[in-house]
Amino acid sequence: MKKISILLMLLMLSILSSSCISIKIDKKKEKSEEYLEDVTKKLDVSEETFYYVSSESSPNFIENLQPSLISFVQGEESTSIDKIEVENKTGDSVSLNTCHVSETQITRKYIQTFMKSNKDYKGLIIKDIKSRTQFNDLEKKLYAIVLYSNKIDNQIKPYISFLKKLKNEENIPYIFISMDLENLENIPDIWENTIF
Repeated sequence: MKKISILLMLLMLSILSSSCISIKIDKKKEKSEEYLEDVTKKLDVSEETFYYVSSESSPNFIENLQPSLISFVQGEESTSIDKIEVENKTGDSVSLNTCHVSETQITRKYIQTFMKSNKDYKGLIIKDIKSRTQFNDLEKKLYAIVLYSNKIDNQIKPYISFLKKLKNEENIPYIFISMDLENLENIPDIWENTIF
């Protein structure tokens, strides 16, 4: 009887002591979390700006997108850096993507003069990589949308300061839609193809 009471007492002490001691266990990051951390650090942008295409998107959503690295979208209208024309140093009218965008000063109003309703982004469902919540703000606000892959980092980097300037000076937020499927494969509802 004495042995049983000692064992019970020891068991109770071990339960009490284990409940008082918190053991810190590092949770292993998912592949998409590591990717998000790396890419946002590399580009110096917020994690909340990165999205993925959900498999809930309609099968023909690609037909409704601007075929461009950077597009501007609001409601049923859009345009892209390929279609926005600016004046270069010699006074010629050229596409915005052919000049040094970081040095180019354009306004929200100017961008909106190039917007048309032939590409309306209907059927595209994107979700935040971090929270997996759906993005529903394109109806209300003008956004810059960047189709991103780490394979084209060198092409994207010169545009980052341009996007930040548009956000700060013209109140045009930007979002990245990641096409790096190999880094996002742990996301259950990711669209299984790539645009690039």
